[in-house]
Amino acid sequence: MSGSIDKREASFHLTCAAFDLDGTLLNAQSRLSDGNRAALEALEAAGIPVIIASGRPFSTIPAEILALDAVRYVVTGNGVRIYDKAQDATIYRCSLAPAQVDAILQTAQYYPVGKEFFISGDAFADRRFLDAPEQFGVHGAAFDYLLRTRKPVDDVGAFVRANAGEIDSMGLSIADGALKDQLWQRLAREVEDVYITSSLPRLIEIADARAGKAAAIAVVLERLGLEASGLAAFGDADNDLGMIEAAGWGVAMANGAAHLKEKARHIAPDHDVDGVAQVIWRLLEGGHT
Repeated sequence: MSGSIDKREASFHLTCAAFDLDGTLLNAQSRLSDGNRAALEALEAAGIPVIIASGRPFSTIPAEILALDAVRYVVTGNGVRIYDKAQDATIYRCSLAPAQVDAILQTAQYYPVGKEFFISGDAFADRRFLDAPEQFGVHGAAFDYLLRTRKPVDDVGAFVRANAGEIDSMGLSIADGALKDQLWQRLAREVEDVYITSSLPRLIEIADARAGKAAAIAVVLERLGLEASGLAAFGDADNDLGMIEAAGWGVAMANGAAHLKEKARHIAPDHDVDGVAQVIWRLLEGGHT
């Protein structure tokens, strides 16, 4: 790749890289491009560990991502679980307490929300949500993805009681942006010790306070014996903010949220033009790996 390396890039010593999936490492068709694949392979060849950090549950992580030799650690559900490919096991987990789940449902009961629950890497959703996703702000490719990946729940109350202590996180979909903001504020006030974030305009994602991509990546870095100052972290949405701020080289995608780009150290080109690869090649060319 042509172009000189600026002073900030030259002063950054890359030791690890973390990537969000949707809107970042994956293109608009939710596929890994040849360009981004080649960049990940180059990281592996340079001995740079690669971490996937997604809001997705493990069951929906693309097989082509899990098959990459460059990828060892996979953070899922916005940091509620960390999977280690080498051990073929979950090495970290934090779940919502039954009282937290009850409080979330009580707070949300008067809002027009579609409810999702995530347990052990699997995704479940209220059947009323799955029967009419468009009423809750789900459209386009997200519509098909939701129906393909969520298992229907006919009785939410019975489901919650049967899985008490096992629910890793929850998602609430709401089409009205003003109501979403109002509900978010109420959840923050009325439910104790929770982490609240969003990867999509329609979505409120709720987990225990110990969750978050930044917290999970910190666990991985400790296992690797690395510091966050050498981490390059790439993302496009609210749920990527923590890891971008914590990283030595935080990268927001050009297609990402405006406030995320304000906080990032670097703006990558759009995810549909191999934006991730373009930044990785520049960092590798800097000779500081």
